[in-house]
Amino acid sequence: AQWIVRAAQDRRVRDGAADKLWACMAATPSLGHVKVEVRARPRRPARLAQVTLRSASLRLQPPARVGHRLPEVVVNAVLAREEHPPEGVEPLEWLLLTSLPVGSLVQAATVVEWYAVRRCIEVYFHVLKNGCQIGRLQLETEERLLPCIGLYLVVTWRVLYSLMLGRSCPDLNCELVFEAREWRAAYIVAKRCMPPQTPPRWAR
Repeated sequence: AQWIVRAAQDRRVRDGAADKLWACMAATPSLGHVKVEVRARPRRPARLAQVTLRSASLRLQPPARVGHRLPEVVVNAVLAREEHPPEGVEPLEWLLLTSLPVGSLVQAATVVEWYAVRRCIEVYFHVLKNGCQIGRLQLETEERLLPCIGLYLVVTWRVLYSLMLGRSCPDLNCELVFEAREWRAAYIVAKRCMPPQTPPRWAR
C-alpha cells in the first residue's frame, strides 16, 4: 500500500537546502505547472488554480523523546503552490508527503491529482461506515467477516458511483444503472408512494 499525507508541522530536515521542511521545499527547483480544481466553499466560488510543483526526497529528523531516540524517516515530498492567485483570493498551497516516487513532473502531478480526490474517498468511507453500518457487524470469524466486507465494498462503490453520476449528469435516465425493479423499490422506500410508469430522471 502507498500513502499520501498533507504536512502540518514544519519538521526539521537533514541534508536539505534548508533546515526546515517548508523552506527546504521552497528552495527546490520547479518541475513545472499543473492545474488543480478548487471546490466551492461558503463565500468562495469554485475555480481552477495553476500551481507550481517542486519535489524532493527528504530525511526528517525525529522529535526529541526522554530516554530514547526515534529513527529518522525518509519521505518523498511535493510542494504544490499557487504563485499568482487572483486578487483577494487565498493562494492554494499543499505540502504533501508520500511513499510514491516524485522525481519527475508526471510523478509529482500524480501525487497532487490523487490528493485532490480525497473528498471522494472520504464520501466512500462515509457510505461504508454510516450507510452500510459496517461497524455493527458481529461476525465472529475471519471466514465470515471478509466476504461480508468484500460485498459491502462493492455496494459502497455502486452507491458512490450513482451519487457522482447523478450530480454530474442529473438528466440521465435512471435505468442506465438500475433495473426497473430496483429503482421502483427504491422509489417506494424514498417517496412512500407508488412509482411512476416512466423511469424518473436522476435529479429526482
